[in-house]
Amino acid sequence: MFKKYNRRKHNRGSTLVEFILVLFIALIFISITAQAIKDIDKHIKYKEEISDEISLLQLKRILLLSYEIEINNNSLEYIYQNRKFYISEVNNNLIIQPGTQIILLNVNNVSFIEDDNDIYLLYEKKDKKYERLLGKK
Repeated sequence: MFKKYNRRKHNRGSTLVEFILVLFIALIFISITAQAIKDIDKHIKYKEEISDEISLLQLKRILLLSYEIEINNNSLEYIYQNRKFYISEVNNNLIIQPGTQIILLNVNNVSFIEDDNDIYLLYEKKDKKYERLLGKK
């Protein structure tokens, strides 16, 4: 009977030690997961900027192959493959019309300017102002 009493006492102590060990391991996993989430968030931010740059490069290519490029108010008109297109801001997106080919998402205050025969795109995104050269007129 004395041996049974000692085992029960020993089992109670090991349960507390096991609980502390599990808690310690859980804290390690939580800290690793939090750091991984921060790294993923940074990667997503850069991915969005890279996507914007790729879209603008495609737009530059289209304008390079276009003619009769004109700036009217806050839109850009051009003829590409014998069809007239317009680029303008619609619902905070920069799109090509006719159709709805989206060039940039979640942009504000889009405008086009001409300076020394160069065409620039000005826009705001996430409280940052951008100015991009699109090509020659």
